[in-house]
Amino acid sequence: MRTQRAISRVRTNDGTHDASDAGRFHVCYAVHSFTGSHGIVRSLFDTSSGIAQEFNRTIKKSTNNIIMEQEHLSDEMYWGLSLSALTLQSLGNCNHRSLFGFDGKDENVKAFLKSYLYSIGIFNAKEAKDRLYHYRHDQMHNRMFMEAVHHLDLLSEAEFEAHLDTLETPLEVKRCKIAWLYRHELKETGIRGHEIAQYVMLMRLYGAYGYLEENEIRLRLYDIAGEVRQKFHSWDHYHQNVLAGDQYVKGYEIHDHSSVLISNPLIAAYYSISNSMYQTDSPFFQLNWSEQ
Repeated sequence: MRTQRAISRVRTNDGTHDASDAGRFHVCYAVHSFTGSHGIVRSLFDTSSGIAQEFNRTIKKSTNNIIMEQEHLSDEMYWGLSLSALTLQSLGNCNHRSLFGFDGKDENVKAFLKSYLYSIGIFNAKEAKDRLYHYRHDQMHNRMFMEAVHHLDLLSEAEFEAHLDTLETPLEVKRCKIAWLYRHELKETGIRGHEIAQYVMLMRLYGAYGYLEENEIRLRLYDIAGEVRQKFHSWDHYHQNVLAGDQYVKGYEIHDHSSVLISNPLIAAYYSISNSMYQTDSPFFQLNWSEQ
C-alpha cells in the first residue's frame, strides 16, 4: 500500500491539498506568464464571490452555536467524500467529518445553500440531478478542454498566436492560453479531477439541502471511486488537477500566489489542507490515496 500525505478518508473541518508537488502544473508556486496578459486574478466564485464570503461568515457563526454530530462513516466513504475536500472548504467552514459537510437543519445554513445553488443555476431537484448527470458523464468543461488540447496540439507556436486573434471574447482567449500551457501535462487526464470534485461537492450540498438521500450519495461515491483511482496516482496529482481545472473554467491567470491566496478561496483551501497533513490531530494526517 502506497502512503501519501493526502486526503484519503476525509476526517476534518479543514479542506485543502498537499503542496509537496505543488509545482507540477505550475498552479500554485509557479508563475504563469502568458503573452500579453496583465496578471488578472479572479475570485473562485466570480459573480457569486459575495455569496461565498457571506456564506463563510454565516457558517462560522452557526458552528459556534451548533456542534454538528460526527457521523460514523466507513474508510471508503471518507475516501470518496474527500474528493470534494478542496472545493467544499473553499465554500465555507465545512465539517469534513459529516456526510453532507454542512448542517442542513440550520435555517441560516440552508438559506445560504439555496443562494449558492441559485447562483450556479440550480433551482429544483430535477435541475440538481441533471447537473450531476452531466458531471458524471463528462459533459461539462472537460470535454471542451480536451477538444481544445487536441486542436492546439496540431499548431505551431506561430499558428497558436494567430489562432488567439480569431477568438471573440476575453474568456475564450484566457481558456485557450491555459489549454495551450497544459496541453502536454493534462493530455491524458484533462481536467476530469476538477469535474469530479464539483460532482462530489454538489452531492453533499444536495444532501444538506434535501435534494438527495444519503443512500444515493453513498452509491454515487462508490461508483466514481474506480475512475478516480485509474486516472490519478496520488492526492497531490488529483488536487493539482482540481486547481488547473478551476483555472481553465474561470479563465484566471496566476502571477503572484501570495495575492491569489487572498482572492481565490480554492487555493487558500489547498494550502490549508496541505498544512494540516502534518498535524497528528488532523483528519488528513498520513492518509492513503489507495485502499488497495
